[in-house]
Amino acid sequence: MSSIQVEEDIYDVLVIGAGPCGLAISARLHEHTPAALFTDEEHRRFHWISKYGNKMPLKHVRSGKISPPKHTAKPQYKMLVLDADSDSWMGRWNRLFKMYDISHLRSPMLWHVDPLDRDALLAHAYANDRADELVEIRNCVGKEVSKHGRKKNGQRACGRRQEARVDINVRERNDYYNPSTSLFCDHCEKVAARYNLSSDMIRKESLQYLDYDEVKGISIDGEKLFTVTSNKTRRYARTVVLAVGPANVAKIPHIPSMPDGTLPQTCHSMHIAEFPDPIVKARIATKKTTNILIVGGGLTSAQLTDLAIRKGVTKVWHVMRGPLRIKHFDVGLDWMGKFKNAKQAQFYYADSDDERIEMIKEARGGGSITPVFHKRLKKHILAKTLELFTETSLTDAQFDAEKGTWSVQTNPPIDMPAMDYMYFATGIQTDFSSLPYLQTILEKYPIEGRGGFPCINNDLMWNDEVPLFMMGRLAALRLGPAAPNLGGAQTLAITNTREVRSLSFFHHVVAPVLSGPFDGSFWTYFVVQMAQSEPAARHAVLAISSLFESFEPTKETVADEFAIMHYNKAISILTRDTKPCVDTVLLVCMMFICIEFLRGNREAAITHASHGVQLLNSEGHKSRLANTFAQMSVFPLFFVEVGTDFPLLQGDEAADLKNPVFYTISEAQHALEHLSIRIIKLVRDGNAFRLHVVDEAPQEWVLDEQVEAKQDLEAWGVAFERFLAFGEEREDLPTLALITRYRLMKIWIANCFERGEMGYDAMKEDFISIVDCARKAAEYHEVQRTTPGKFMFNVGFNPMLHFTVWKCRYLSLRVEALSLMRRLSSQQEALWDAALMYNVSRRIIEVEHSIDLAGDYDLYDERLPPDEDRVKGFFFRESPEAESIMWDKNAETVYFLMAHPEGGVIYRKDYVRNKDMVTDCGQTFWM
Repeated sequence: MSSIQVEEDIYDVLVIGAGPCGLAISARLHEHTPAALFTDEEHRRFHWISKYGNKMPLKHVRSGKISPPKHTAKPQYKMLVLDADSDSWMGRWNRLFKMYDISHLRSPMLWHVDPLDRDALLAHAYANDRADELVEIRNCVGKEVSKHGRKKNGQRACGRRQEARVDINVRERNDYYNPSTSLFCDHCEKVAARYNLSSDMIRKESLQYLDYDEVKGISIDGEKLFTVTSNKTRRYARTVVLAVGPANVAKIPHIPSMPDGTLPQTCHSMHIAEFPDPIVKARIATKKTTNILIVGGGLTSAQLTDLAIRKGVTKVWHVMRGPLRIKHFDVGLDWMGKFKNAKQAQFYYADSDDERIEMIKEARGGGSITPVFHKRLKKHILAKTLELFTETSLTDAQFDAEKGTWSVQTNPPIDMPAMDYMYFATGIQTDFSSLPYLQTILEKYPIEGRGGFPCINNDLMWNDEVPLFMMGRLAALRLGPAAPNLGGAQTLAITNTREVRSLSFFHHVVAPVLSGPFDGSFWTYFVVQMAQSEPAARHAVLAISSLFESFEPTKETVADEFAIMHYNKAISILTRDTKPCVDTVLLVCMMFICIEFLRGNREAAITHASHGVQLLNSEGHKSRLANTFAQMSVFPLFFVEVGTDFPLLQGDEAADLKNPVFYTISEAQHALEHLSIRIIKLVRDGNAFRLHVVDEAPQEWVLDEQVEAKQDLEAWGVAFERFLAFGEEREDLPTLALITRYRLMKIWIANCFERGEMGYDAMKEDFISIVDCARKAAEYHEVQRTTPGKFMFNVGFNPMLHFTVWKCRYLSLRVEALSLMRRLSSQQEALWDAALMYNVSRRIIEVEHSIDLAGDYDLYDERLPPDEDRVKGFFFRESPEAESIMWDKNAETVYFLMAHPEGGVIYRKDYVRNKDMVTDCGQTFWM
């Protein structure tokens, strides 16, 4: 250690490995607009600004503001790269490709190291008139499939799950060519030159020791640093990136009679210095018969076999332990290209790393060779220069020093001559826990592993405290089966992995469930599209995705730093724009409300909604999002402390409320949303009188508004019946949800100023309709084998079923409605907590009927509770001003508001069962 030099400068980033992954991550750290996070149009704009923007004033399109020229330098990382094999980029890669005489890569055009453009390698080929160096990957895209075959495949996939429809898009066939080795290397050099990643930043040194702790005399204010010790120098860094490929040393499999130590006339494919070996070359030169043994089932073994025969070896004996697998790539086509999202989503959302490692093993399936090399091997077999043995293992080998040959035994036995040389193309077994330079890190900051791969976090870090990043194969449990290949380097090149994962998670998991039973195109299409063009929307999507993934209503909220960071970025972008587009503001406002729902912040959600309603009212409903925003503007009327605390969304003055006509289910939904706002506002206005807080009866104009709203609602019902009559019989979720909401509005508008509870008994048919629709919705989910998501932005069936349980005094109906709450509800709908609603609903039944639902009772008892036993309202604080707001997830005490026998009301204190575990008929609710 005395000869080790010490550099006291602190590097921002120290990359271990100068191969494709090392180059990819180094380029990515210097690219401010990676391909996965910015559209082509944004790239053109940003790079024009980057090139010319500092030299001339810029006029902003929306605001008209003119920015003067400025001269700013982008901050760069202080970086260094260590590589054990070479002091230049791709040193070992180039050496092995030259050694194996590989003319073309196995990977497609879309796998490369350029962070700027997904199609950069293809563009490089055309820009330099080198398209003739591309070899088409046949029988991959679908051009060779007959018309009959394509039709049959399409019919087979129709209506199935998404993974059944995954295929390579025929329009993207340009991606499915193999680039030549020289083309790929030239492109890598171009990428390195663009970001000034010269060979001066690479040191030919091997890593020997790694530690992460405070360094006395180096650290400032106790900052932890990496101590990186190579075979020549000790350095310090804030961040270390391991881009070391398989990491472990290539080893020849142990065979009983083979001696330990260096083996004569034997070599692993990763250690070949000259091919064939000089001993074999000498025998070829003297015209002697030569036999070599190649062990392995992957593409490298096939390449060595083909190369040996072309170099003049008399005969190659090729042995592989498994079957001969013919594949275009190491992973299946369904893991490739732009359309790999379904498989990647399944991988990202796996419940555990045990499940992921099994998916990796299944996707890769052991060694395989390409159809091109399979064709070559068959030609050699026909020429009697190759003997190929599958499902055969090497059991013993003994070396005859006098003759200079190996005697080999196999299982099953094969009659083969003595071998002049043995090559083992058996790959490298990755085991991060055995790497010498990681032992100190493992002792101080232990983490688990699966299949030799480390269980790092979603940011590819060792853990949240240690900024040691894993690239390539070591990141397989986070990147997927393609991590060991160029696909892993390409993923690292284009973006931050956490952001890719979050965007994919939003698209495949979050967006489809946010709208509940209604049309989800706003989230699945409009938001996803806007996220590609509006930075504020993109950051909001990332925040929602992260919050949704970690959302657990029954647990205390934990600060999500990733989500908060992107939430703040979205707010910052929006506030900096002096004249933003109204549609953009309303869109991001909706997303901010969703973020606050997931965070459980009632006040902030209402504030965002209030700003959105005020903006929409001022714009006169000119926005494309006017109808969508109407759906959202219903929720604040339930959650504001006082009904007058929230601005009322104005309806469309051009709408015919007396004789509406609907052509689509969406038109009917939007019309009912506006009616619901009016009706719920009346209900909130009548609360003080209805609950005996004040004795002053509603004013005449309020009663007139009740009559008018009732007439408009009846007109909506007639129009909706007319709409349903002219179409096919509809019992889909949107229709069932609209009928349920319509019936509920009828009940509310009829009783919003009634102090007694007996009026609800006359609405039995409406309660029956609500329960029937909810039952059909539950059956629909069961037939489709779907369940509501854990969170829903829009209101689904649960609040309506809760009100049915509360106000319907027919025991059998309300018990069924209670049961349907469990079958249909998300864990949270907007701000309504499903467990709290269920528990309160259950207690209301038990209180009003004097029964215990966990015990024996007569379900078909037709006696209705007397008015004094009925719950008029409830709240969770000892104050009559506090109304029944279903957002207090920690509520344990409930105060039921009930009629006093001598007039007025009384407050009955009761208790809500532990919401983490509510038993009902032997089943557990919301574990």
